Amino acid sequence: MTIDKRDKIEVPQWMLSLLVSAIGAVFVFWGLWATVREKVATTERNVEMLRTEKVDRNEFILFKEQLNKIEHGIESVNTKLDTHIKETN
Repeated sequence: MTIDKRDKIEVPQWMLSLLVSAIGAVFVFWGLWATVREKVATTERNVEMLRTEKVDRNEFILFKEQLNKIEHGIESVNTKLDTHIKETN
């Protein structure tokens, strides 16, 4: 009595392509996850570094004045737009 064990396991083509796609997706996800984790770690280090730095008072005042000028410019543009809209209606 002999048993022939040469039976082949046949895998459908769609299952093989599904398996290859899943493995590829896992590697892509792993790479993206590692990249995002590295960016988060870098950002956290940068934030901690910036928290420890002190800004000169004169630089702060200059920066504040520039922001105020920008804010007043935006307010004047908004006022002009509002009057133009009222005039055209």
